[in-house]
Amino acid sequence: MTHPARHQKGMAVIAALLVVAAAAVIASTMLRGQSERAQLVMSERSRVQAQWLLLGGIDWARQILRDDARHSPITRADQPWAMPIVDLRLDPPGEPDPAVLSGRIEDEQGKFNLQNLAFQGQVDPRQLVAFERLLQALNLRPSIAPDIARRIAAGQPMAVDGTAQSPGDGTAAKAVTPPRAPGLQSLADLRGLAGLDEQAIQRLDCCATILPDQSPVNVNTAPAEVLYAVVTQLPLGQAVALVAERDRGRYFNDAADFVNRLADPRIKLDKDSVSTDSQWFSLAGIVRLGRATAAMRALLERDDQSTSIVWIREVN
Repeated sequence: MTHPARHQKGMAVIAALLVVAAAAVIASTMLRGQSERAQLVMSERSRVQAQWLLLGGIDWARQILRDDARHSPITRADQPWAMPIVDLRLDPPGEPDPAVLSGRIEDEQGKFNLQNLAFQGQVDPRQLVAFERLLQALNLRPSIAPDIARRIAAGQPMAVDGTAQSPGDGTAAKAVTPPRAPGLQSLADLRGLAGLDEQAIQRLDCCATILPDQSPVNVNTAPAEVLYAVVTQLPLGQAVALVAERDRGRYFNDAADFVNRLADPRIKLDKDSVSTDSQWFSLAGIVRLGRATAAMRALLERDDQSTSIVWIREVN
């Protein structure tokens, strides 16, 4: 064989090897891409399955709250609804791995409702003082209270004549104007207002809430700081002692029972500002399924007939 022929044959072998190598690289890339797409599909499927399991958890919470209302006229922190679920194992059909559910129901009426800061678009001075006391008890600046109250007021319809009746006086405005700003749904909506940062909002979360309407404080579930806030003449130390006694099992039967147990005639309290039952609850839940995680938060409203979902938010 001549030298040029041998050279051409060698080049042909090299070219064939290059083609084989290129084909192997392409095949490997395609297989890897298919594997990644399959993993993405499985991950998305698990995420959707986890979300469905969370919705099932919300239905479970609604049933628990309905059953509680049938069995007891008062809402207390020792009832079944208040027991958290921690790492409950679930076996969804079609999934190779078990799902793990954790969640808890919280009584939102055991907190200071910022919606009470205004009525029909007008700031309520008494509620503003109560909120300032709450901020003081939580080591937050009371000076931020007026800005928050004005923002709450801006999210409410206002009486046409510019005046507002008290929430419990039995009268109603003849007509109202639309809110001047969107209504707030949760404390997270206050972020950035009056210098509120994430740390301050987290500190507020245990004692404050924003509900769709005005509401009394449930003295059977409220922490000491909230009782101190709504009962103007109540010292914080006495509120702490009152809560400690309550949590040992001496719950309040009604608002009159709460007032009597204050044992101080100097303390004046509007009985409409407190209650011993609740209609507003929040639910926080998380489901882990394989590599997928789904978390939700929901607000529930309970009445004499049912428990309905007010809103659901996916939590990142």
